[in-house]
Amino acid sequence: MLIPFATADQVEQLAEAPETVSARMLMLLPDEHSTLDVPDATPILHTTRVTHGTNERPLILEELRASADRAQLAYRIAAHAIHGLHSI
Repeated sequence: MLIPFATADQVEQLAEAPETVSARMLMLLPDEHSTLDVPDATPILHTTRVTHGTNERPLILEELRASADRAQLAYRIAAHAIHGLHSI
């Protein structure tokens, strides 16, 4: 299930829900390169976004896999949210 940010912002429970986002680079197996039409020796960018409900249980999981030579991630972080950032 994919819910656009614009839609989530309009639903109060989703707009205020805490999220965890992770990103990592992965090397593909040879058969995965041909299946995904990614050049050999090109890593993929794998991002995972988990939105948690009010009881801290996972509510929504979104995954994106894209060729790392064609992908870019950009995040906007509000100044008031910086105090809550931590490494995982």
